[in-house]
Amino acid sequence: MAAESATPTLLSSIAAILQAVAWPLVALVFFVLYRRRISSLLDIFGEKLSEATRFKAWQLELDSTTEDIRQVVEKASNTADPDHTLGIVSRSQIAAAEEVRDRIHNSPIPDARALPAVRDQLYALIQEYDDARRNLQPGFVRTKKMTGIVAGMRALSLAALSLLAQLTGEKSTGARLAAICMLQISPDPDYFDWLIERLKHEDQAFVLCQAAVAVLELVQSGKLKDKVKANKAISEAIQHISGYNGHPDQNTLEILQSALAKLG
Repeated sequence: MAAESATPTLLSSIAAILQAVAWPLVALVFFVLYRRRISSLLDIFGEKLSEATRFKAWQLELDSTTEDIRQVVEKASNTADPDHTLGIVSRSQIAAAEEVRDRIHNSPIPDARALPAVRDQLYALIQEYDDARRNLQPGFVRTKKMTGIVAGMRALSLAALSLLAQLTGEKSTGARLAAICMLQISPDPDYFDWLIERLKHEDQAFVLCQAAVAVLELVQSGKLKDKVKANKAISEAIQHISGYNGHPDQNTLEILQSALAKLG
């Protein structure tokens, strides 16, 4: 009787031992048979984890860079003075543009990832200009507001140059103003005719003045090769603006006269 009662216990123990041994054995066999696939899966998992880590690092860096850019743009906007910077591009604004560009180039973020942050800030300024033009009454307050917006656009100009062609074709006056600001900081003779067209077709004195500044900066850059053509185009723009009904914008005319004088 004792032997018979011990048999089930023995069998249970043996079964428990076999079960304990079987699973590791099965796992070992599985690993041996599928080791290459397991290795590939581990490699894929490692790559995905590494990508996720890099993305998180880039996102943190992008957030930091975006905030840095915002602060530079804000400072440029807040320190703009319409009494001193309406008709010129100040050295401090050029420095701000260079600082924004360098912050992006020196960060570990690829430029392609940083561009959306620059674009978002630029289009926010574009909207801000269009709103100010539509909602504020003419006068010093509006001029000061728009001068600050221009300073911010100039600060973003070098970092956003890849958007130039797109901006020149937009219906928004603010978008065209942003393109003009880019050409003030980075003069490009390929856009000389476009600037002359702005002087002939824009109907806002503030934009006309900024276009005239861009023409002056281009003349001073020495990049215009055909001075006879440039002289003729600027003279026609002066004649066109002088023929406005009412009071032609004197700031624009003075800046264009200065550009003519510097052509020689």
